[in-house]
Amino acid sequence: MLEFEMVHPDTIGTAEHKGFHPMKPSHPPTPPQPLTPARLRQARAQQHELIAHARPAMEFIHEQTRDTDSIVLLSDAQGMLLETLGDAAFANRAERVALRPGANWHEQWRGTNAIGT
Repeated sequence: MLEFEMVHPDTIGTAEHKGFHPMKPSHPPTPPQPLTPARLRQARAQQHELIAHARPAMEFIHEQTRDTDSIVLLSDAQGMLLETLGDAAFANRAERVALRPGANWHEQWRGTNAIGT
C-alpha cells in the first residue's frame, strides 16, 4: 500500500519559484531536430545498460496495455527518446508529434510536464 505524506500548499511553491519558467503558448521554443539514425544509434549505445534494464519492463507494460491506443516510451535523463513500444496505429500518430526515438522531449523544449522533467 502506498503512503503519502501531507504537505502544506505554502511549501510547494510555484514553477517560477522553483526556477522553472512556464512556456508562453504564443512563443513556444523550437525543439531541436530529431537525431539522425547514426546519432540515435550512438545515443542508444551510450545508454545500452539503461535500455537493457528497461526493455523487460517496457515489454511487460506493453502487454498490459495492448490494444489501448498507447505506447511505452523510454528516454534518457535529458528527455531524449531512446525507445518506443506500442500499438502500431498509435505509434504512427505519435510520430507526427515527435513522440519517436531521437526526438528531444526535455522540459526546456516541451514545457514543465515534459518527459525530461
